[in-house]
Amino acid sequence: MKIVRSLFLILVTLLSLFVSVTGLFAEIDLASRILHILFLPVAAYFIYVLVEHILHKTPVFDQKTGFRRVLIYYCFIVTAAVVIVSFISSLNFPQFLSSLLFSPMAIYFLLLVWPRRKEALPLKQSELKSLLAPVPKLDVDRRNFLKLIGSAGILAVIWGLFSKRGGISSFLGNTDAFESITLKNTSGNVINPAENSPTDGYNISQIDDSIPSYFGFVNKDGGWFIMREGEDSA
Repeated sequence: MKIVRSLFLILVTLLSLFVSVTGLFAEIDLASRILHILFLPVAAYFIYVLVEHILHKTPVFDQKTGFRRVLIYYCFIVTAAVVIVSFISSLNFPQFLSSLLFSPMAIYFLLLVWPRRKEALPLKQSELKSLLAPVPKLDVDRRNFLKLIGSAGILAVIWGLFSKRGGISSFLGNTDAFESITLKNTSGNVINPAENSPTDGYNISQIDDSIPSYFGFVNKDGGWFIMREGEDSA
């Protein structure tokens, strides 16, 4: 197929040279002379395209852009006018055959100016993945903070059950046994857990997001303690 296109380009180039050279020495009227002058850039374009095709292996039917595209439209109009005038002025069969012989020049530019439907290029798998919206990653500190809130809530519920006087004892039916239990601090003073929890006044000061996670708590007096997250994220 490439050989056929190359031969077709050589044919139309030779035809354009023949028209240009014979027109220089032919005795024609003013209108034909003007048309011949307008045809000279067409022959120059064919020579340029043929040289580019031979030296740089450029496509025969290359739809250019910019100024080259405008030049292609100009050549199409001129060659179409030359072929149409040649067919109209044909008075016998040899003249008609001669007009038909030069029609490939107009056909060449017709193929260049004819709009082509461009096929959509298939997307590669990597390009398709890049178009997908990235999934936002959950902040590690936020996740640990949510776990801490859940753990603190469970501890608060358990501590509330043990701190309410008679709550567990009434459930077990042994009120007297639980009423005799008291709590003392390090100084030996009796304390009420419902009034003063050991963790009251402590705030989170630092989070270690390693596995397992550790959470540091301090209070306004400088006291501190560390809470370790269980392996089951509790």
